Amino acid sequence: MTTFLLLLSLILNGAAIFAIILLYLRQNRLVEAEKKQEKIIKEIEEVFSAYLFELKEENDKFLELMTKTRVEKQPGDKDTSASRRQIWSRK
Repeated sequence: MTTFLLLLSLILNGAAIFAIILLYLRQNRLVEAEKKQEKIIKEIEEVFSAYLFELKEENDKFLELMTKTRVEKQPGDKDTSASRRQIWSRK
């Protein structure tokens, strides 16, 4: 009877150690996945920030062009085709 209990104890201890090893490996994989995800998030934020910066620069250039066009246009001038041609010719 004691032999049976000893074998049962050894088997259960082996199973417990095996389960602990599996859980440890899964935890390490999860930590690695989180690190990769954080890296990807940082890269996406950098790309998005660069895109927004470029978009802001383009908008500033466009606003500057529009203000120049308004200044060049005469107050009584109703012909907008000339000012449109000036805008398109600058590009």
